[in-house]
Amino acid sequence: MRRTQAQRTEVTVAALVQAARELFARDGFDATSLDAVATRAGVSKGAVYHHFTGKSQLFRAVFAREVETMLAPVTQAYAQKADPWEAFEEGCGAFLSECLEPDV
Repeated sequence: MRRTQAQRTEVTVAALVQAARELFARDGFDATSLDAVATRAGVSKGAVYHHFTGKSQLFRAVFAREVETMLAPVTQAYAQKADPWEAFEEGCGAFLSECLEPDV
């Protein structure tokens, strides 16, 4: 079955964000070019600009994904406790664990 335009967009954006994440982590923001991101993602530079206005917007997308990824275990830990204080403690513990073992 053929992918819809929305599915193709989702796949392309995910590839761009992942490629940018890897390059920003390895080379830094300033040293990472959009050409390098496009090459690593396997798309054209035009595709980068179709989905993002520039490197800053792409960086924001990487950051947003990292925050979302980091907060998932915090939310899960928090949700497992009925008592508000225990939920707070569990959430804080999960947050600190994420901070102490970053993936980036």
